[in-house]
Amino acid sequence: MRAIVVGGGIAGILSAILLKRKYDEVDLIELDSQLGGLLKSFTNERGQSFDQGSHFLRRTGISELDAILYDTPGNVLDEKKWFTLHNLKGGGFYRGELNSDTPFLDARRLPEDVYQKGFEELLAMPRPEDHRVDFQNLDEQLRHLFGSVFTDELFTPILRDKFYGKELSDLTPDSHWLFGLSRIIASDSKKVRELKKSASLDRILAFHSSSEGGSGEGSFYPREGGVGSWIIDLQTTLSKLGVKVRTGQFVQKIEHETGNIRSLTLSDSTRLNCDELVWTIPTFHCMRAAGLQYETQSGPPSRLVTSLFHLSFDRNFLTDVQYIQCHDPEFATSRVTLYSNFQSGQGLSEYHLTVEVNTLEQPDLERLEKRVIKELGDMHAIPRDARTLYRKSELLTGGFPVPTHEFVRTSTNQLNFVSESLKNVRFLGKGRGSAFFMHDVLVEVYKTLS
Repeated sequence: MRAIVVGGGIAGILSAILLKRKYDEVDLIELDSQLGGLLKSFTNERGQSFDQGSHFLRRTGISELDAILYDTPGNVLDEKKWFTLHNLKGGGFYRGELNSDTPFLDARRLPEDVYQKGFEELLAMPRPEDHRVDFQNLDEQLRHLFGSVFTDELFTPILRDKFYGKELSDLTPDSHWLFGLSRIIASDSKKVRELKKSASLDRILAFHSSSEGGSGEGSFYPREGGVGSWIIDLQTTLSKLGVKVRTGQFVQKIEHETGNIRSLTLSDSTRLNCDELVWTIPTFHCMRAAGLQYETQSGPPSRLVTSLFHLSFDRNFLTDVQYIQCHDPEFATSRVTLYSNFQSGQGLSEYHLTVEVNTLEQPDLERLEKRVIKELGDMHAIPRDARTLYRKSELLTGGFPVPTHEFVRTSTNQLNFVSESLKNVRFLGKGRGSAFFMHDVLVEVYKTLS
């Protein structure tokens, strides 16, 4: 009996590991030359490691799953292998100021009269403890949660002008989560602790320090090689289990009869019989390979283009935060990961970081690099006279889709159509589209296949 997994990101890797418990043969198909999706890293000639995508890892809270992912017998991390970071120390930059205590959006940076009006409105709003409300769009959701003043003055300039390029009413609920905008900073720390005793206010107000709150699971990071070294470890697990990893390949044809998938033909003409298929990449690729005709009036979705700038400087950072969430709509920077603040010990002579920028159009990387280096100085992350010792830029196209109603509706209809047409296929990760954050994807895959 053979199971085939399509997509070599973390959803596909975990799927292959779990399926090997049930099947004699498991094949993992990945178009790229290496596994991991965005969980890739590289080490430069100076011995500094940089990540391409997600950086920090944390336990899922499911002991068996954590043991699979992190090789933690007894749920204990190997300190020789991992930096234990506990609650991450994040910073937030907004309206010209870096808050080194928390990465959340600081509403107090608004003009005083606007902030007071917004905070009074937020507190006066009726708040049923049952928060399960079906919102029609993001604009409606944010006005319900934060009020009209904060929606117009805080969220709209960031989400519409900086990131999505769409009116909030054109976006689906929860679209603000992708950029760390689930909660805001307001009032003072003592009052917020009291307000957060209300479940409805706890969902929208953040503690004033990264040291408070948190999941309790803690975060960690590989001591060597960046987050991509974790994927290399998981590849070793796949090899030991006997999973056949086929990189540089895609599914050219899916043969099926009365809804049952019989075999897959790969781009190198290899034909594999298939008893169960797990699909972890966008659904339309499956429909095309299976020859299923689905008519849609919409074109391809708008997707964010992610630009990465891997930089090293000769001067120490001006902040001890491990990452910075940049909310300022006047800045191109979206996020900064300061590796040297959690990766290395004393006596450094070079300090390295990665800047992430998200745009709707493909940018001029050389011009954008100059801009983000200036913004690092403006954000008080590096000294303005710091000398750049190393620089490398990357462009990641085909990134996160802009979550418009049309995109979600089309994706849902496609998923329902192909699920009704083919019986022995499961859609997970990007194939399902119900989970976007790595933690949620891992739990979804585990609960579905274990």
